[in-house]
Order: sequence, then C-alpha cells, then structure tokens
Amino acid sequence: MLAWIILLLLIVVEAIALKWWLAAQIYPLFFNQWAAFIYSAVLALDIIIAWLVSMLYAEGGTPGLQLMVVIGLALAIIVGLSTLFLRWVVRLDMTDTSKKDK
Repeated sequence: MLAWIILLLLIVVEAIALKWWLAAQIYPLFFNQWAAFIYSAVLALDIIIAWLVSMLYAEGGTPGLQLMVVIGLALAIIVGLSTLFLRWVVRLDMTDTSKKDK
C-alpha cells in the first residue's frame, strides 16, 4: 500500500512541477519533439521507484507493481521508437524550398 501511495505522490508532484514550469513560461523542454518520450520515461521511472519501495516489505516487490514496471518500460520504449520513426519520416518528407524557387 505504501508503494502505491508513493507512486501517486510522485505523479502529483510531477504534475505540480509541470504546472509551475508552464506558469514560469519555460517551454522548450516540455514542448519539443521529445516531450512524449520524456513524459513516458518519467512515468516509468516513477513506477520503478514505487516498485523498489514495495521490495522493502515484500520479497521481489508486489506483483501489481512488477506488472506496472513491465508496462511502463514497454510504453517508454514504444514511445521512444515512435518518436524516432516520426522524426525520420518528417526529415525525409520535408523539403525546404531553395532560393531559386522563391
């Protein structure tokens, strides 16, 4: 139970930090092409931290958090690969007009 509370607390703290970041108008980190991957990696890190806390009172951690670790890491990997793929597609399909075409 303590691990789930810590997971919820970590997510709430990150939401508050994101709100503060937006209020301070520091946009480049949170609204760049890697933002989705950063968010999913941070969520996976939160889940791993909660799983490590659950290992303090249950050998190997709780089964629910073990499954969450797998899902969180899979999500981060899928989002990271999708980001790389989309960057590759955009780089191949986007062409700049040359000065002679203007």
